[in-house]
Amino acid sequence: MAAGTGRRVLGAVAIAAAVAGLVLGVAARASTTRCRYPTTAGALPVAAQPAMAVPDSAVRIAAGDDVQAAVDAAPPGSAFVLAAGVHPGASIVPRDGDRFFGEDGAVLDGGDTTAVAFSGTAADVVVSNLEIRHYASPLQQGAIQPIAGETPAERWTLEHLDVHDNAGGGVFVPSDSVLRDSRVHHNGQIGLKSALTEGATVERVEVDHNNTGGHDAGWEAGGSKFAYTTDLTVRDSWVHDNAGPGLWTDIDNRGTRYEGNVVTDNDGAGIFHEISYDAVVVDNQVWRNGLGSAVGAFGAGIQIAASADVEVSANQVVGNGNGITGIQQPRGPEYRLERLDVHGNEIICSGRNGIVRETGDPVFGEAGNRFRDNAYQASTEWLWDDTGLDWAGWQDAGQDAGGTASPGLSGDGGDDAGTLRRDPGAWPIDRRVQHLVGQGEGTTDNARRVLSLGTDLGRPVVAISVGIVLGLVALALGDRRAAVLAVAATVVAGPLGLALRHLVDRPVGGELAHPSSPVLVATTWALVVMVVTARWLPRFARPLVLVALAAPALASLSVLHRGTALFVDVVAAGLWALALVAGAATATGLRTGSGRVHPSPSSTATG
Repeated sequence: MAAGTGRRVLGAVAIAAAVAGLVLGVAARASTTRCRYPTTAGALPVAAQPAMAVPDSAVRIAAGDDVQAAVDAAPPGSAFVLAAGVHPGASIVPRDGDRFFGEDGAVLDGGDTTAVAFSGTAADVVVSNLEIRHYASPLQQGAIQPIAGETPAERWTLEHLDVHDNAGGGVFVPSDSVLRDSRVHHNGQIGLKSALTEGATVERVEVDHNNTGGHDAGWEAGGSKFAYTTDLTVRDSWVHDNAGPGLWTDIDNRGTRYEGNVVTDNDGAGIFHEISYDAVVVDNQVWRNGLGSAVGAFGAGIQIAASADVEVSANQVVGNGNGITGIQQPRGPEYRLERLDVHGNEIICSGRNGIVRETGDPVFGEAGNRFRDNAYQASTEWLWDDTGLDWAGWQDAGQDAGGTASPGLSGDGGDDAGTLRRDPGAWPIDRRVQHLVGQGEGTTDNARRVLSLGTDLGRPVVAISVGIVLGLVALALGDRRAAVLAVAATVVAGPLGLALRHLVDRPVGGELAHPSSPVLVATTWALVVMVVTARWLPRFARPLVLVALAAPALASLSVLHRGTALFVDVVAAGLWALALVAGAATATGLRTGSGRVHPSPSSTATG
């Protein structure tokens, strides 16, 4: 084949690839699911109640005085008022009936050396209106730690507290006790704890930004962890931005009730009930959790693992890594996922829903697990019987017979996720519906998903295929260098684009970053076209290839700085335009020399 003809053919193929990328990119963009999320991260769902009145007989303790000495000097059951100011190193062991009230501005400061602010097993203790900070609480223990060995205290009232920046945990809630109208935040490992207790209650508490020490959330870290509790209740609280799960009951919890909470933006599952027993999860708002941990059925807004007799109802689950999932794990024969009843929930833009198993235990059918009367919008997949299903398959499996599902979103032009309870505002951001090839799916189903344009893996697979085709065309035309460049560029660019996407695929400042989702095919193709045809570009245009190669990274970084989907689309449009220029330059053989444009020598057309 003549060199000029070969060059024109290669240029034409390059142009066709760029145009195809543009068309498919626009098609993918058009099919992108868009959700509206709350303008704010959330809020306490109900107003705080007033603090308890200070008795007239209360003993006043000045800032700097020895608090424990003052306590020991008074009879048991006394009331104490801690004066405004810092009480350094205070570590208090109350007696039965002791009550502690802080004046506004009263601070207990552990100085990062004192282990606990309050401890012991006294009963009927009140702690009110104090800031408690900088205690060297050990891991798995709180700065307030009313338990000794395996014996927790009873009937404590903890209210109007600001517990923060302690080394380990924030607050341990003992038996028949209440933590209310408080904030527990920025603690090194975990916010709330309770273990071996009965009747612990948490209400109207903000639990946020815990696990500043970066501890392993799979072990114990994040917003909270409760173990071996009976009749635990967490209600009307706001649990958000913790580096780990938000609300987590793990190991032999019975009679748990999560009600009326706002659970948002936690790295792990929003509400996680694990290897435990009966629980009710009702009327919670669960937004944007698990986005950094959505693998298989994990990273869900509400996640039930190897636990029996759990009811999940009337929750609003929006924009989480996955929606509502049940997982059977190999944790012992006494821990079974059975009689899970998921009904009447609103699930929007939250990935997968359903049940999976990591063992051969029967969890389908005979285990009594069921989903019914749920409403889904823009969910990607339903999990049942070791298979990923579409909506029709899910209903054929006997699930959600009275439920509804919409591939898009209801509301204003299919672009609104509906009214979010207790927060009327809305913030439009992109939420690309995404699929990951799941465990236990059939080979045929996996192949279909991998090759689908709508999947994470499908885009680089198709892009790599196009690059290989371009390489083969170049090889057929005798241009070995272009052939090698085509294959090398696409093998690098496809996975690189995918890696960049997942690197920043997490909420940033309230905005969910998916920088390359609908345009990954087109941009990768454009990069390949430009690399293959770079030798034919006019010299003044060759630096643009380097700019194009950096564009996906720049787009990703822009999203980290709250860039918009529009910016990513503009970058993609620029790549397509450059790709067309590269193809045209190759086809026409134009090159630049000494500032003049002229036909390139035919000898340069061969490798």
